[in-house]
Amino acid sequence: MVKILEPKEISTLQGIYCEPSCYNITPKRLKEVEVFDKNFPNKIKEKRKGQLE
Repeated sequence: MVKILEPKEISTLQGIYCEPSCYNITPKRLKEVEVFDKNFPNKIKEKRKGQLE
Protein backbone atom coordinates (compact mmCIF):
# COMPACT_ATOMS: atom_id res chain seq x y z
CA MET A 1 0.00 0.00 0.00
CA VAL A 2 1.31 3.43 -0.90
CA LYS A 3 0.29 6.91 0.19
CA ILE A 4 1.00 9.38 -2.60
CA LEU A 5 2.33 12.60 -1.09
CA GLU A 6 3.20 14.41 -4.31
CA PRO A 7 0.74 13.43 -7.10
CA LYS A 8 2.88 15.06 -9.83
CA GLU A 9 5.86 12.86 -8.86
CA ILE A 10 3.95 9.58 -9.29
CA SER A 11 3.60 10.17 -13.03
CA THR A 12 7.32 9.44 -13.47
CA LEU A 13 7.10 6.01 -11.81
CA GLN A 14 6.10 2.78 -13.50
CA GLY A 15 5.92 -0.80 -12.34
CA ILE A 16 3.86 -3.60 -10.95
CA TYR A 17 3.80 -4.73 -7.34
CA CYS A 18 3.49 -8.45 -6.68
CA GLU A 19 3.18 -9.78 -3.16
CA PRO A 20 5.70 -12.52 -2.36
CA SER A 21 4.22 -16.02 -2.41
CA CYS A 22 5.18 -16.48 1.26
CA TYR A 23 2.37 -14.05 2.16
CA ASN A 24 -0.20 -16.59 0.96
CA ILE A 25 -0.74 -19.15 3.72
CA THR A 26 -2.65 -22.17 2.49
CA PRO A 27 -4.80 -24.21 4.87
CA LYS A 28 -2.27 -27.00 4.42
CA ARG A 29 0.53 -24.81 5.86
CA LEU A 30 -1.61 -23.13 8.52
CA LYS A 31 -0.69 -25.77 11.11
CA GLU A 32 3.03 -25.13 10.48
CA VAL A 33 2.49 -21.41 10.99
CA GLU A 34 0.63 -21.99 14.26
CA VAL A 35 3.47 -24.19 15.57
CA PHE A 36 6.03 -21.54 14.54
CA ASP A 37 4.04 -18.77 16.26
CA LYS A 38 4.03 -20.72 19.54
CA ASN A 39 7.79 -20.17 19.76
CA PHE A 40 7.17 -16.51 20.64
CA PRO A 41 5.74 -15.06 23.88
CA ASN A 42 2.16 -13.83 23.91
CA LYS A 43 1.68 -10.17 23.13
CA ILE A 44 0.88 -7.93 26.07
CA LYS A 45 -1.16 -4.76 25.59
CA GLU A 46 0.73 -1.92 27.25
CA LYS A 47 0.00 1.74 27.77
CA ARG A 48 3.09 3.82 28.39
CA LYS A 49 3.58 7.32 29.69
CA GLY A 50 3.27 9.87 26.88
CA GLN A 51 1.32 7.52 24.60
CA LEU A 52 -1.59 9.06 22.75
CA GLU A 53 -5.07 7.98 23.82
